[in-house]
Amino acid sequence: MVLSGTLREFILADVFQLLTQQKITGKLLLNNGRNEGYVIFQNGLVVAAQKDDEKLISKLFNYLVMIKKQKPSRMRELFTSFEGNISGLTTEIINRNYISKQDLNLFAESLTIDIACSLFLWNSGTYRFSSMPAVDTLIPAGISIPVENIVMEAMRRADEWNRMLQSISERSIFVR
Repeated sequence: MVLSGTLREFILADVFQLLTQQKITGKLLLNNGRNEGYVIFQNGLVVAAQKDDEKLISKLFNYLVMIKKQKPSRMRELFTSFEGNISGLTTEIINRNYISKQDLNLFAESLTIDIACSLFLWNSGTYRFSSMPAVDTLIPAGISIPVENIVMEAMRRADEWNRMLQSISERSIFVR
């Protein structure tokens, strides 16, 4: 199945709902003219997301090096050996006890939700969905997130942001 259009004609929440209702597997590619992002679906559930400036791989690498104090050279070697296979990488990270399965799952799920929600802020741009037979190697830590959770969270964040904008003016001062 190929589905494409503009975000002005068909909002992202509707695209997500359509893909989840059809229980489709594939990649939804989004472009707003300045940035590009994607969301991976498996049987109608969100299993991965990425934007130009937000990538699970780089954030996981930084977490393991900066927080878990792993050697950068060792992490580079590990990440390079699993290039293109995030599922294999996350399994190996768990097997080597760099991070627990529960913590890695929470990390991957939280980041995927954050990235997917940020895509909902794009008011213009294009989308294109392409079916894929399998996405197993693209799924970090075996996560799967119901679309409803992401849509509701994205709407909540947008509402809070709009409320904040009403309280903040150009003359607002923020003190640490």
